[in-house]
Amino acid sequence: MNQKRGEAYHHQGFSTTGYILPMLRGLAGLEVDGLRGAVTLNPRFPANWETVELANVAVGSRRYDFTITRSEGAYSVAVTPAGASAGTEPVEVTFSPGLEPGIRAEAAMLNGNPVSGFSVAVRPSVTAVMRGGDLLTIRHGRGPAILPSDPPVDPGGVNTGIKIVSLREERSDMKTLRLTVEGLAGRAYDLDLMRSEQIASVNGGTLENGKLRIAFDGKGKSGFVRKEVTLRLKQ
Repeated sequence: MNQKRGEAYHHQGFSTTGYILPMLRGLAGLEVDGLRGAVTLNPRFPANWETVELANVAVGSRRYDFTITRSEGAYSVAVTPAGASAGTEPVEVTFSPGLEPGIRAEAAMLNGNPVSGFSVAVRPSVTAVMRGGDLLTIRHGRGPAILPSDPPVDPGGVNTGIKIVSLREERSDMKTLRLTVEGLAGRAYDLDLMRSEQIASVNGGTLENGKLRIAFDGKGKSGFVRKEVTLRLKQ
């Protein structure tokens, strides 16, 4: 980032939150209610991010560290009091991680014990009063995950990478996923997959060496074009 851009000046203090807020509120889904001593975490991280730490989060007069971890079958958050507030003061945590389409929540656990009243849903959410050292976990099933592309970009270069527009589950058939993408006409792209063995068939693309390959028709077209790919999951 230590390079001047024509559209912005990165050292201006008033614009700094333009980088921070999308991470905290968008990816981490962090919301704080200092009056109630409550925190909401609604993470939407790429499936291959195993650990994210949010340090020194102010909740009223107290501060906490939150560590969000992801494994193949669980999404968890641990809390640790930070700084002068390190002690036994509890904090109310609502944990609502975003699971990939086709993956279902199965149970919620606090320190390994089932949380009563947890409803298994596409968008699971669990609330618990947590103290230092507590671990809140949502266990879920296995399913494929499409990872966002990370093409090399030169300063001032033009974006030519594939764009993931949406990935949704077919309402009438929970074993069918519909992926909408955009790419340059006449080009083919590879998207990395996790647990590709869970995919039974693909329409609009091919599975090659654990990757999803998508080719865009270039006949009579130019620039970015849109395409829909259908993935059928194994029973």
